[in-house]
Amino acid sequence: MLKQLTSILLIGWLLAGCASQQTQLNTSTKTLERPAQGQVLVHFIRANDFSNKTAAIYNRENYLVSLNKGEHFTYATTPGRHVFMVTGGTPDVMTASLEANKVYFVHVKPTLGALKVNFDFKPYTVIDPKKKAQAQLWMQETNAVTVSAEGKAWAAQHAAQAKAAFDETYSDFLKRKSEDRTHIYKEDGL
Repeated sequence: MLKQLTSILLIGWLLAGCASQQTQLNTSTKTLERPAQGQVLVHFIRANDFSNKTAAIYNRENYLVSLNKGEHFTYATTPGRHVFMVTGGTPDVMTASLEANKVYFVHVKPTLGALKVNFDFKPYTVIDPKKKAQAQLWMQETNAVTVSAEGKAWAAQHAAQAKAAFDETYSDFLKRKSEDRTHIYKEDGL
C-alpha cells in the first residue's frame, strides 16, 4: 500500500509539471461564450486560491492544460460521457454527462492533504443563481489561458505517466460508492 501511495504521489508530482511555460494568455474576451452548434464548453477555473502549485487537467489521459491560480481554460468538446483527471498531488477524476449546446463550470480547487496540497474538481450547478454568479465572477477575475507549444511537448514526454495515473486513479474511482464520485450532470449546464 505504501509503495502504491508513493507511486501515485510521484506520478502526480511529475504530471503537474512547470506550467509557467506550458500555457500562454488567451486574449479573448472574458464574457461567456456559447458553444458551436452541437458542441459543449467546459470552463475549468482556478480561482485566486492559497496554493502556488500547478494543476494539470486531462480528458482521460489526454492532456488539456496546466492551471496556476488565477487562470481558467475553456475546453470545447463533444456531448456525451467524459472522464476528466486532475494532477498536482494525488490524482483525482470526475465523470461528466455533457449535453450539446451547453456551458459547464468546474472549480479546480486545492485541498490540504496529509502532507501536501491536492486538487479536486468541484462542478458548479449554474441553475443555482448564486453559483452561476460565482462562476461568472471567477471568469472575470481569472486569466484565460491556452496550451503553448512547450506545454504540448511536455505532455507528449509524459504521456506514459499520464496513462498510468489515469488507469490507477479511475480504477480506484470506480470502487467508490456512487454518492462519493464527483460527476457533472447534464442539467448542471447553462
